[in-house]
Amino acid sequence: MTINTRFCRVCGFEDNDEPYGHNGDLPSFEYCPCCGVQHGYEDCLPEAAAAYRKNWLATGATFEMPKFRPASWNLAAQLRNIPLGFM
Repeated sequence: MTINTRFCRVCGFEDNDEPYGHNGDLPSFEYCPCCGVQHGYEDCLPEAAAAYRKNWLATGATFEMPKFRPASWNLAAQLRNIPLGFM
C-alpha cells in the first residue's frame, strides 16, 4: 500500500513537511497544525488515528493553530485526504 506522506493521518491536513517523511516510515514527532496530533506518537496505528479523529470531531474539529488555517478551509474535503489504511 502506498501512503501519501503529505497528509495528516488523523485529519487529512496537507503538510509540506511530510509528517512521516518521504517514505512514510519516519515520523517527525511534530504536531499537526489542524488537529493537534503528534505525528509518530498518537497516530502511528490506524486504530489510534481513528480514536484521535473521533475525539477531535466530537469536540468541534477546531483548528489547533489558526494561523495555518487556509482561508477556504473545508473540513469535509480535508477529511477525504486521510491516507488509505487510516480512514
